[in-house]
Amino acid sequence: MLLRSSILGLFVALAAGDAIIPHAVGQYGVATSQALLVDHSRKDPYAAEAGLDKDRELMVSAFYPTSLYKDCVKYRSPYMPSVSAEFYDTTYGALGIPNGTFASLTMEHCRQTNRGSIAGKTFPIALFSPGAGNSRLIYSAMAQSIASEGFVVIAIDHPYDADIVEFPDGSTILAANMTTDEDFAHSVDVRAQDVSSVLDHLESESKWVSQLLPGISCNLNTSEPVVMFGHSLGGATAVAAAIADSRLTAAINLDGSMFGRALSEGSKVPMLLVAHDGKNITTDPSWDATWKATKHTPKLAVQILTTEHGSFTDFPMILDVVEGVPQSLRDQLVPFVGALPGLVGRGIVSKLVGQFFEFALGQSKSALPSLSRNDSDLVEVLGKHVKI
Repeated sequence: MLLRSSILGLFVALAAGDAIIPHAVGQYGVATSQALLVDHSRKDPYAAEAGLDKDRELMVSAFYPTSLYKDCVKYRSPYMPSVSAEFYDTTYGALGIPNGTFASLTMEHCRQTNRGSIAGKTFPIALFSPGAGNSRLIYSAMAQSIASEGFVVIAIDHPYDADIVEFPDGSTILAANMTTDEDFAHSVDVRAQDVSSVLDHLESESKWVSQLLPGISCNLNTSEPVVMFGHSLGGATAVAAAIADSRLTAAINLDGSMFGRALSEGSKVPMLLVAHDGKNITTDPSWDATWKATKHTPKLAVQILTTEHGSFTDFPMILDVVEGVPQSLRDQLVPFVGALPGLVGRGIVSKLVGQFFEFALGQSKSALPSLSRNDSDLVEVLGKHVKI
């Protein structure tokens, strides 16, 4: 997670005026919605530690194609809901951030439209899990970009792990204190159960699906194979969830160390590892163990040059759209968000994720996308047992 002191200047600049994250330039225009999921089949383990007896509750966001991109009728909406924005304003306000910083950020989406209709077309479902301590909300632009490649992306918040989870009634759950490898390993197990809860609801709770995807114009076949990706601990979650739940048929880990069964059993489904600049299979012992243990399924590992761990969040894109950020500040942020412009990075990651999922789903023979010369120069293959 980016250090608050390091991104202080970015949000001071943002507070000077509204900033807009543009819609991703993919094949499809994308809309978004969110819904509450209550899993009555299990209790929340973190709530139990606090002496509370309550069912596990999740917030999820959906990003789904509404039209061909060329027919997109754009609109803007707040980047995050009001209570979450207030939380971030207060959190960073302790460092001198002016009030209203996060509330000023907006994001472009595409309305449902009959022009260039995609009615009748079925898109695969891709689940997403965020990094440790991160809200799903700070990956919204990335999720939209991957949805624009032809997926219904469903991003999951994990309460007591995310720094804040805001529910429809305005109530919130803040993060518990997780600092040890044991904490993170336990979190991966709980997250994997959250993933199975989402899969269960997609399969059997049609009313909930209609709440999550109101008025969706494309088809949603929840009996089709589902794929999953995640950043940091969310990447470990994707691999772990695919081991635990056979309904997941591919897993992508964006720069996250592995935990649990993956270390000894390896991935059970096609797996893509995406590393920041300077990381490879051997520099992270958990990657090395998982890679060696993954023997009977396609696997691919790549590195994106000039990136850092925070490059896989929306923060680099926010930096892109904020005007008047001095070069000195950009230089200070490089160790956290990388030197690659956020909008460029979003495009590369989306292409990598989309193409690998198409390969895993049998829709393409190649696991790597065809990139422009400039973009392809930034992607380095670290290891493979797959046709690229």
